[in-house]
Amino acid sequence: MARYWPLVLLAVSCGGTLSLSCSGMTVAPPVSSGPGQSLLRGKNPSVSRGVSHIDRLTDGVAAEAGNFWRTEVTAILGSAQAFAIYDLGRATPVRCALVEGDNNDVYRLEISDDGKNFAPLWEGKPVPGAGMRTRTGRDLGGQGRYLRLSASGGDGSYSVGELAVYQECPPEWPPTLSTLRGTPLDEAARGKIWLFGVVALLFLLVNGRQSPDFVRLLVVVPIGVGISLVVQLVELWPLDENEQTLLRMVVAVLAAAAIVRE
Repeated sequence: MARYWPLVLLAVSCGGTLSLSCSGMTVAPPVSSGPGQSLLRGKNPSVSRGVSHIDRLTDGVAAEAGNFWRTEVTAILGSAQAFAIYDLGRATPVRCALVEGDNNDVYRLEISDDGKNFAPLWEGKPVPGAGMRTRTGRDLGGQGRYLRLSASGGDGSYSVGELAVYQECPPEWPPTLSTLRGTPLDEAARGKIWLFGVVALLFLLVNGRQSPDFVRLLVVVPIGVGISLVVQLVELWPLDENEQTLLRMVVAVLAAAAIVRE
Protein backbone atom coordinates (compact mmCIF):
# COMPACT_ATOMS: atom_id res chain seq x y z
CA MET A 1 0.00 0.00 0.00
CA ALA A 2 2.86 2.39 0.75
CA ARG A 3 3.73 2.68 -2.91
CA TYR A 4 0.30 4.18 -3.60
CA TRP A 5 0.63 7.11 -1.20
CA PRO A 6 1.84 9.48 -3.95
CA LEU A 7 -1.40 8.70 -5.80
CA VAL A 8 -3.40 9.46 -2.65
CA LEU A 9 -1.71 12.84 -2.28
CA LEU A 10 -2.31 13.59 -5.96
CA ALA A 11 -5.98 12.67 -5.64
CA VAL A 12 -6.44 14.88 -2.58
CA SER A 13 -4.72 17.75 -4.39
CA CYS A 14 -6.94 17.32 -7.44
CA GLY A 15 -10.05 17.16 -5.28
CA GLY A 16 -9.13 20.37 -3.48
CA THR A 17 -8.26 22.14 -6.73
CA LEU A 18 -11.54 21.16 -8.36
CA SER A 19 -13.45 22.23 -5.27
CA LEU A 20 -11.83 25.66 -5.18
CA SER A 21 -12.30 26.30 -8.89
CA CYS A 22 -15.93 25.30 -8.58
CA SER A 23 -16.51 27.82 -5.77
CA GLY A 24 -15.01 30.68 -7.77
CA MET A 25 -12.22 31.21 -5.22
CA THR A 26 -9.57 33.68 -6.38
CA VAL A 27 -6.27 34.50 -4.72
CA ALA A 28 -6.15 38.10 -3.58
CA PRO A 29 -3.40 40.31 -5.02
CA PRO A 30 -0.51 41.27 -2.77
CA VAL A 31 -0.84 44.44 -0.71
CA SER A 32 1.74 47.03 0.16
CA SER A 33 2.21 49.46 3.03
CA GLY A 34 2.92 53.17 2.83
CA PRO A 35 1.60 56.66 3.48
CA GLY A 36 -2.16 57.00 3.36
CA GLN A 37 -2.76 53.34 4.21
CA SER A 38 -5.79 52.42 6.27
CA LEU A 39 -5.26 52.21 10.03
CA LEU A 40 -7.09 48.87 9.93
CA ARG A 41 -5.24 47.23 7.03
CA GLY A 42 -4.67 43.57 7.89
CA LYS A 43 -5.93 43.98 11.48
CA ASN A 44 -8.32 41.57 13.17
CA PRO A 45 -10.91 42.91 15.62
CA SER A 46 -10.16 42.77 19.32
CA VAL A 47 -13.83 41.89 19.94
CA SER A 48 -16.55 40.77 17.51
CA ARG A 49 -19.97 39.17 17.54
CA GLY A 50 -22.08 37.70 14.74
CA VAL A 51 -19.56 38.41 11.96
CA SER A 52 -18.33 35.60 9.70
CA HIS A 53 -15.11 35.63 7.65
CA ILE A 54 -14.02 38.63 9.63
CA ASP A 55 -10.56 38.79 8.04
CA ARG A 56 -12.21 39.94 4.79
CA LEU A 57 -13.19 43.26 6.38
CA THR A 58 -9.65 44.64 6.26
CA ASP A 59 -7.74 42.47 3.77
CA GLY A 60 -7.35 45.31 1.24
CA VAL A 61 -9.62 43.62 -1.31
CA ALA A 62 -13.19 44.72 -2.07
CA ALA A 63 -15.90 43.10 -4.16
CA GLU A 64 -16.53 44.47 -7.62
CA ALA A 65 -19.16 47.21 -7.67
CA GLY A 66 -22.60 45.66 -8.10
CA ASN A 67 -21.39 42.21 -7.05
CA PHE A 68 -23.76 39.96 -5.08
CA TRP A 69 -23.77 40.63 -1.34
CA ARG A 70 -22.83 37.11 -0.21
CA THR A 71 -19.70 35.75 -1.87
CA GLU A 72 -16.25 34.47 -0.93
CA VAL A 73 -15.05 38.11 -0.97
CA THR A 74 -17.41 39.50 1.68
CA ALA A 75 -17.73 39.35 5.45
CA ILE A 76 -21.28 38.76 6.68
CA LEU A 77 -22.85 40.59 9.62
CA GLY A 78 -25.53 38.19 10.77
CA SER A 79 -27.90 40.79 12.24
CA ALA A 80 -28.24 44.40 13.38
CA GLN A 81 -26.71 43.26 16.68
CA ALA A 82 -23.50 42.05 15.02
CA PHE A 83 -20.38 44.17 15.41
CA ALA A 84 -16.60 44.26 15.17
CA ILE A 85 -14.40 46.39 17.45
CA TYR A 86 -10.85 47.34 16.44
CA ASP A 87 -8.11 48.48 18.81
CA LEU A 88 -5.96 51.18 17.18
CA GLY A 89 -3.39 50.86 19.96
CA ARG A 90 -3.68 54.44 21.20
CA ALA A 91 -5.93 57.47 20.87
CA THR A 92 -5.75 58.27 17.16
CA PRO A 93 -7.38 60.95 14.99
CA VAL A 94 -9.67 59.54 12.30
CA ARG A 95 -10.24 61.96 9.44
CA CYS A 96 -11.56 59.75 6.63
CA ALA A 97 -13.47 56.48 6.36
CA LEU A 98 -14.56 54.07 3.67
CA VAL A 99 -16.87 51.07 3.74
CA GLU A 100 -18.06 48.86 0.92
CA GLY A 101 -21.33 47.16 1.78
CA ASP A 102 -24.64 46.00 0.38
CA ASN A 103 -26.33 48.97 -1.25
CA ASN A 104 -29.51 49.44 0.81
CA ASP A 105 -28.10 49.20 4.34
CA VAL A 106 -26.61 51.66 6.82
CA TYR A 107 -23.05 50.91 7.97
CA ARG A 108 -22.15 52.71 11.17
CA LEU A 109 -18.76 53.58 12.67
CA GLU A 110 -18.43 54.60 16.31
CA ILE A 111 -15.33 55.60 18.27
CA SER A 112 -14.31 55.21 21.91
CA ASP A 113 -11.43 55.87 24.30
CA ASP A 114 -12.19 52.96 26.64
CA GLY A 115 -13.79 50.35 24.34
CA LYS A 116 -17.08 50.54 26.26
CA ASN A 117 -18.63 53.94 25.69
CA PHE A 118 -18.88 54.66 21.97
CA ALA A 119 -19.79 57.92 20.25
CA PRO A 120 -20.99 58.23 16.63
CA LEU A 121 -18.21 58.86 14.12
CA TRP A 122 -19.75 58.35 10.68
CA GLU A 123 -22.53 56.53 8.83
CA GLY A 124 -22.34 55.04 5.35
CA LYS A 125 -25.92 55.45 4.26
CA PRO A 126 -27.81 53.54 1.51
CA VAL A 127 -26.65 54.38 -2.01
CA PRO A 128 -28.16 53.93 -5.50
CA GLY A 129 -27.38 50.85 -7.54
CA ALA A 130 -27.68 47.16 -6.80
CA GLY A 131 -25.28 44.92 -4.93
CA MET A 132 -22.04 45.95 -3.24
CA ARG A 133 -21.39 49.71 -3.22
CA THR A 134 -18.77 51.95 -1.62
CA ARG A 135 -19.50 54.82 0.75
CA THR A 136 -16.86 57.35 1.79
CA GLY A 137 -16.63 60.11 4.36
CA ARG A 138 -13.99 62.76 5.08
CA ASP A 139 -13.30 65.60 7.53
CA LEU A 140 -14.72 63.41 10.29
CA GLY A 141 -12.81 64.98 13.18
CA GLY A 142 -13.06 61.96 15.48
CA GLN A 143 -10.39 60.66 17.83
CA GLY A 144 -10.19 57.52 19.95
CA ARG A 145 -8.50 54.18 20.47
CA TYR A 146 -11.37 51.82 19.65
CA LEU A 147 -13.50 51.71 16.51
CA ARG A 148 -16.76 49.76 16.21
CA LEU A 149 -18.50 48.71 12.98
CA SER A 150 -22.16 47.70 12.87
CA ALA A 151 -25.04 47.73 10.37
CA SER A 152 -28.76 48.41 10.40
CA GLY A 153 -31.78 49.13 8.18
CA GLY A 154 -32.15 47.89 4.63
CA ASP A 155 -33.29 44.33 4.04
CA GLY A 156 -31.32 42.80 6.93
CA SER A 157 -28.74 41.24 4.60
CA TYR A 158 -25.56 42.89 5.82
CA SER A 159 -22.19 42.31 4.19
CA VAL A 160 -18.94 44.26 3.94
CA GLY A 161 -16.30 43.87 1.26
CA GLU A 162 -13.81 46.33 2.76
CA LEU A 163 -13.51 48.69 5.72
CA ALA A 164 -10.84 51.39 5.93
CA VAL A 165 -10.19 54.43 8.12
CA TYR A 166 -7.41 56.99 7.79
CA GLN A 167 -5.60 59.30 10.16
CA GLU A 168 -4.99 61.56 7.17
CA CYS A 169 -6.93 61.25 3.94
CA PRO A 170 -4.89 59.77 1.09
CA PRO A 171 -4.00 62.24 -1.68
CA GLU A 172 -6.29 60.28 -4.00
CA TRP A 173 -9.79 60.37 -2.51
CA PRO A 174 -11.66 58.20 -2.65
CA PRO A 175 -8.80 55.73 -3.00
CA THR A 176 -8.78 53.07 -5.69
CA LEU A 177 -9.50 49.66 -4.17
CA SER A 178 -8.25 46.30 -5.34
CA THR A 179 -11.36 44.35 -6.32
CA LEU A 180 -12.36 40.77 -7.06
CA ARG A 181 -15.52 39.43 -8.61
CA GLY A 182 -17.03 37.01 -6.12
CA THR A 183 -19.28 34.07 -6.90
CA PRO A 184 -22.65 34.02 -5.08
CA LEU A 185 -22.35 31.33 -2.42
CA ASP A 186 -25.60 29.62 -3.40
CA GLU A 187 -24.42 29.40 -7.00
CA ALA A 188 -21.04 28.04 -5.87
CA ALA A 189 -22.82 25.50 -3.67
CA ARG A 190 -24.90 24.22 -6.59
CA GLY A 191 -21.75 23.86 -8.67
CA LYS A 192 -20.08 21.94 -5.88
CA ILE A 193 -23.09 19.63 -5.50
CA TRP A 194 -22.81 18.79 -9.22
CA LEU A 195 -19.06 18.27 -8.86
CA PHE A 196 -19.51 15.92 -5.91
CA GLY A 197 -22.16 13.96 -7.82
CA VAL A 198 -19.91 13.54 -10.86
CA VAL A 199 -16.75 12.45 -9.01
CA ALA A 200 -18.69 10.14 -6.68
CA LEU A 201 -20.51 8.54 -9.63
CA LEU A 202 -17.27 8.03 -11.54
CA PHE A 203 -15.72 6.37 -8.52
CA LEU A 204 -18.69 4.01 -8.18
CA LEU A 205 -18.40 3.09 -11.86
CA VAL A 206 -14.66 2.33 -11.85
CA ASN A 207 -14.37 0.74 -8.42
CA GLY A 208 -15.32 -2.91 -7.99
CA ARG A 209 -14.42 -5.94 -5.93
CA GLN A 210 -11.57 -6.81 -8.28
CA SER A 211 -10.24 -3.25 -8.60
CA PRO A 212 -6.56 -2.72 -7.76
CA ASP A 213 -5.63 -0.85 -4.60
CA PHE A 214 -4.77 2.42 -6.36
CA VAL A 215 -8.32 2.62 -7.79
CA ARG A 216 -9.84 2.13 -4.37
CA LEU A 217 -7.62 4.85 -2.96
CA LEU A 218 -9.22 7.31 -5.37
CA VAL A 219 -12.12 7.43 -2.91
CA VAL A 220 -10.26 10.36 -1.31
CA VAL A 221 -11.36 12.58 -4.23
CA PRO A 222 -15.15 12.37 -3.62
CA ILE A 223 -14.47 12.42 0.13
CA GLY A 224 -12.44 15.63 -0.19
CA VAL A 225 -15.03 17.32 -2.38
CA GLY A 226 -17.80 16.07 -0.08
CA ILE A 227 -16.17 17.57 3.01
CA SER A 228 -15.75 20.90 1.22
CA LEU A 229 -19.40 20.73 0.14
CA VAL A 230 -20.60 20.07 3.69
CA VAL A 231 -18.64 23.08 4.98
CA GLN A 232 -20.22 25.32 2.35
CA LEU A 233 -23.74 23.99 2.95
CA VAL A 234 -23.37 24.62 6.69
CA GLU A 235 -22.43 28.23 5.92
CA LEU A 236 -25.50 28.61 3.69
CA TRP A 237 -27.91 26.87 6.09
CA PRO A 238 -30.90 26.92 5.91
CA LEU A 239 -30.78 25.89 2.27
CA ASP A 240 -33.05 27.30 -0.40
CA GLU A 241 -35.42 24.98 -2.23
CA ASN A 242 -33.15 24.89 -5.31
CA GLU A 243 -30.18 23.56 -3.33
CA GLN A 244 -32.37 21.07 -1.44
CA THR A 245 -33.87 19.69 -4.65
CA LEU A 246 -30.49 19.35 -6.35
CA LEU A 247 -28.96 17.68 -3.31
CA ARG A 248 -31.81 15.15 -3.09
CA MET A 249 -31.46 14.38 -6.79
CA VAL A 250 -27.70 13.77 -6.59
CA VAL A 251 -28.08 11.54 -3.51
CA ALA A 252 -30.83 9.54 -5.25
CA VAL A 253 -28.71 9.05 -8.38
CA LEU A 254 -25.70 7.91 -6.34
CA ALA A 255 -27.84 5.50 -4.31
CA ALA A 256 -29.31 4.03 -7.51
CA ALA A 257 -25.84 3.69 -9.05
CA ALA A 258 -24.57 1.89 -5.95
CA ILE A 259 -27.49 -0.54 -6.05
CA VAL A 260 -27.06 -1.23 -9.78
CA ARG A 261 -23.32 -1.80 -9.34
CA GLU A 262 -23.93 -4.36 -6.62
